[in-house]
Amino acid sequence: MKTHIAYFIDQLGIGGTERQLKFLIEGFDRSRFDITLFLLRGEKEHPFKPQNVQIEMLDVHSLFSFKGLHKLFQTARLLKKHNCRIVQTFFQDATIFGILAAKLSGAKTIVSIRDLLFWSTPLYSFAHRIVTLMADTVLVNSFAIKNHIAPLILNKKIHVIHNGICFDPLAEDGNITQYDIHKEFGFENHLPVIILVSNCNRTVKRVDILIESIPRVVQKIPAFFLIVGDGHLKPALEKRAEDLNIQKYVKFAGHRQDVDSLLRGSNIALNTSDSEGFSNSVMEAMKEGIPVIASNVDGNKELIENEKTGLLFEKGNHNDLSEKILRLLSDRKFAISLGNNGKIKIKEQFDIAHIIQQHSIFYESLAGNR
Repeated sequence: MKTHIAYFIDQLGIGGTERQLKFLIEGFDRSRFDITLFLLRGEKEHPFKPQNVQIEMLDVHSLFSFKGLHKLFQTARLLKKHNCRIVQTFFQDATIFGILAAKLSGAKTIVSIRDLLFWSTPLYSFAHRIVTLMADTVLVNSFAIKNHIAPLILNKKIHVIHNGICFDPLAEDGNITQYDIHKEFGFENHLPVIILVSNCNRTVKRVDILIESIPRVVQKIPAFFLIVGDGHLKPALEKRAEDLNIQKYVKFAGHRQDVDSLLRGSNIALNTSDSEGFSNSVMEAMKEGIPVIASNVDGNKELIENEKTGLLFEKGNHNDLSEKILRLLSDRKFAISLGNNGKIKIKEQFDIAHIIQQHSIFYESLAGNR
């Protein structure tokens, strides 16, 4: 008997969660699973839209309104009509709405928590915690998150399934070379490129740490720094780069759809965050065989074994970050070794096929099919 899974998400976007969900939906064995994707708002057509899946647009912009309440009961009836046996939710709005609708329909419920909820407001944190306590189980993508949320949700069962990565040999045919990066961004030829993929909306991402580290690096070994991502903090970061007189060494690329290709044209990848659940950007870099330097927060430690599959620096310490960057720039053999080891680890432990199989077993067990 097939298991019908309903996923609830606020809307399609370009983040790591949306990409992981796309991998899952497109990879499941459809002889075992039927899938429906519920979007609270937004548009159906999107670069991260999963293929071959039924999408239900709910047009819910306010949870605490008459329309939101009406849609809640309407959605519960729809879940029951389609015999959706499992409802899994992502993000706060979709979790509050989806879990309540699922409880009304009688479906089993899974709350996904994929970060440390550092950005949540007190009101939404309270509502999210209440519906999480109502759910049958919680699914997280790292032990760092499990350890963080366990005291908040009492004895609720928490399962860990890490993110997966898709190894597509055909995609590697479209490489952007380092020469292409130099040409597009106006860098001088033959100098190494160091890349940071991060949004510039949240201070916890600590893009400022990278900016502060650059003067010390370029004084000893000239290099170029490419920041991929956008947000309201970007103007202040650009101003700080000007104040430090390093603007010729750093470029802000904004949002890009070709991050994988940009990684392939880079020499070193960075993660400077003060808080990570399980970083997709670190995984993507390791997949490409790029040596990674990341902050020593718990989520990054699950991916990076220091000195073997990457380097860890003391979070918030731009001097330590500078030293780690200089070490890799001055020891190419060591940098290549880290990149190769990281790629092997990602392939062996986090290939999307393994992750899909873990999800499949988890879902069928919850549905009572095993």
